[in-house]
Amino acid sequence: MFESADPKQPFYVANQVAVSEENIKVLTTLFEPLVGIRGVGLYITLTKEFDEVPFAKDYKTLYQLQDQTNLKLEDLFKTLHHLEATGLIKTFLGSNPVLGEVLIFEVEKVPSAGEFFHTFLLSSLLLERVGNVAFDRLVKKFTPRTFVGLKDAKEVTSGFFDVFHLSAENAIDAPVEVKEAAGEVPKDAKGEIKLGNEPVKVDWSFLVDLFESYHIKKEEVLKHQVEIKQIIDFYHLTEQEFVETALITMSAGADKLNMYAIQNAVNENFGLNRNKEMVKKQLRQTPKDADHAIKNYQKQMQI
Repeated sequence: MFESADPKQPFYVANQVAVSEENIKVLTTLFEPLVGIRGVGLYITLTKEFDEVPFAKDYKTLYQLQDQTNLKLEDLFKTLHHLEATGLIKTFLGSNPVLGEVLIFEVEKVPSAGEFFHTFLLSSLLLERVGNVAFDRLVKKFTPRTFVGLKDAKEVTSGFFDVFHLSAENAIDAPVEVKEAAGEVPKDAKGEIKLGNEPVKVDWSFLVDLFESYHIKKEEVLKHQVEIKQIIDFYHLTEQEFVETALITMSAGADKLNMYAIQNAVNENFGLNRNKEMVKKQLRQTPKDADHAIKNYQKQMQI
């Protein structure tokens, strides 16, 4: 635990952290009882002190931090220790050829409410600080709520292919440019976006069993899981229909799936029916939509 008595001690903030409204909610309701209002204020102040390329002449001192937070040096370190102990700040002691000994602060991202309550030391301390009644109130405040009316309601959300026209080739196997873009842009934890109402839910266990009865291994099926799902979605196939069509493309004794051949076979057997189905759906809408649907159908017939 470090503490300096020198208000001229230089400091830097080593990283940049964005603070969202949800972060503020967690800070002020869950962390504030532990670190105090001064702690929340100091944390917010430090998030704004990041300098991407700090120069020696631009350094700040603890005195300036005191001035910003209206804290005595002793109180500043006491507050900082609370932030360190609750995992919001990390403090390092570095050296600079010009400035000498330098304090370096690394600001941690504000945890989610779930992370807070699953860190038992923090949630136990919160319980001690606020009492059972207030603690229960805070738990309920961060407990996800579900509208009870959804329980028996039927989803009528439009699916992607109910609204947009995309060629079968691009829908099933994305263009090279799209795959390259996906490789360049970092993928977050959520992955893909769920688009509207998912038209078909694939029973993978049943699908694998069907293929295994024809000596096609589970690993081979799951290797092409994304493509299979896209074909089934696009043509609204059952698992049985997909397997039967896939078998048409395979020679005796073959145990590998040729997705290009399967796509062509599916399009030949089910493409016309799917186009007719799309037109019927859109004809039930406005005349403008109907005209658009007919044009799309004509385009498909020309492919």
